[in-house]
Amino acid sequence: MIGFVAGAAVGYVLGTRAGRARYEQIKRGSARLWHSDPVQHRIEAAGQAVKTQAVPYVADKVGDAVKAAGRAVKEKARPALPATVEHLPDGTEVATTEKDRARR
Repeated sequence: MIGFVAGAAVGYVLGTRAGRARYEQIKRGSARLWHSDPVQHRIEAAGQAVKTQAVPYVADKVGDAVKAAGRAVKEKARPALPATVEHLPDGTEVATTEKDRARR
């Protein structure tokens, strides 16, 4: 709805023969409307809705995508580098290949 009104206003301004004075009048009116309290409250409410709803959703989706990418890389690398994971006494995990085990 707002897009239609904005498009109609732009079309009127561009198509009018009233000239610069009418353009300035429309520009002032639209600026007053934009800066009015009801419009600013709606803009603020929309911003809060984005912060509380969209940001967590997007962060969750990005996290899922990163995990999936990590799994895909791990699965593709596994056949290329056959290794086993050894658990050291200090809790560290070390991947060793057959060559590493043959050198010992």
